[in-house]
Amino acid sequence: MASQPVESFPSPQFPRPTMGAPNGFTLSVLGHPSSFVESINDSKTPIRNMKNVKKIIVTTGLSATIALAALTGCSNLPGNEPKDGRSAGRVKDDKNITKRVKDGLQAEPVYKFESVDVRTFGGVVQLSGFVDAADQKRRAEEIARRVPGPSQVVNNLILKPTSIPKPTGQAKGERLGPPANTNTSQPTDRQ
Repeated sequence: MASQPVESFPSPQFPRPTMGAPNGFTLSVLGHPSSFVESINDSKTPIRNMKNVKKIIVTTGLSATIALAALTGCSNLPGNEPKDGRSAGRVKDDKNITKRVKDGLQAEPVYKFESVDVRTFGGVVQLSGFVDAADQKRRAEEIARRVPGPSQVVNNLILKPTSIPKPTGQAKGERLGPPANTNTSQPTDRQ
């Protein structure tokens, strides 16, 4: 919808510059100082508006500060340390060590380490899970020791069992022997 030009009536005290428009209307030039002066002469509305603008700016600034503090959290307050006694820097270092060890295990061209879990606490790397061979267990430990950062590597990897028991085909709780005697009648005494 096309907007209609607004007719402007010049003030008797401050003539306002105008531009010609179609249909004989004249448009006021926006931002002309005479319109501000006229509004001051008409009422005290702009002064009140300035006070309101200042209040809005102060309120918005305080609200933004509170929101920013709430969203970022106050990490330096007591109680925000990790519950395991490590500093925030130590936790970050442990995460980086764990990532580097996992990346090293993934990059290994000879062995697959899909069942190996890596955890780090206080610079001590723990390897746990299952591997197929003793060489694979040894290689995982070598990779973890070559990563910069760990103070110690604990290798808790276990070799997968070579023979897995075959299922018997019986449901849990099912008897292995012949069926129990279902005859509940008592022998009678015949004479």
